[in-house]
Amino acid sequence: MGVRRARQRPSTPTLRLAQLATEHDDPLVRESAVAAIGALGDELGLPAVLEATTDKPAVRRRAVLALAAFEGPEVDAAWERARTDRDRQVRDAVDELLGPAERA
Repeated sequence: MGVRRARQRPSTPTLRLAQLATEHDDPLVRESAVAAIGALGDELGLPAVLEATTDKPAVRRRAVLALAAFEGPEVDAAWERARTDRDRQVRDAVDELLGPAERA
């Protein structure tokens, strides 16, 4: 009788959340995982949050909010991209966090 090995899981909760945020089939699960990463503010989850900025609109909106827990040039670049997102609610989320973009 053989023993089935479980698929290797990430060793920290943040890495598990990052895996869910990037690999799960259900967008609601991805959105929830991104929100949890933002609440934790663990840098290990930042790559997953950045990736989520290119997901479905609801996930992108959640990613914009989750980015508030992080700093750095990649975060600033993600916010700038979100300012021109095709979804108005994504753009509005950035404006709520950072204020409206300055117009030249």
